[in-house]
Amino acid sequence: MAVQPVDLGGDQSPGAHKVGLATDPADAAVGVSQNKPQVLGEATTVATHGISMVQAGAALAAGLPVTTDSDGRALGLGTGDATYGITVGSSGAADELIPVLLRLN
Repeated sequence: MAVQPVDLGGDQSPGAHKVGLATDPADAAVGVSQNKPQVLGEATTVATHGISMVQAGAALAAGLPVTTDSDGRALGLGTGDATYGITVGSSGAADELIPVLLRLN
């Protein structure tokens, strides 16, 4: 699941650096969550470089630039979408895990 920074109004206190699920293809993502926090405020590890496993939002071919859908899953790019990465493998259907080389912009 791609994550984006959450504006905290300049709060730089410990624990103030937070992320939320990127659910709009135009969102600027900072990385991909590597765990699935179960409680609001629980820590997550965010990958910003390299290859990360992400949930596909549809069948995707290898070598395809991807963005996010409304559920935070990987989806092929549309006009004006932010590029989150390039698929390294393929998925046959939505909800399968797929490796993506992160290329956040």
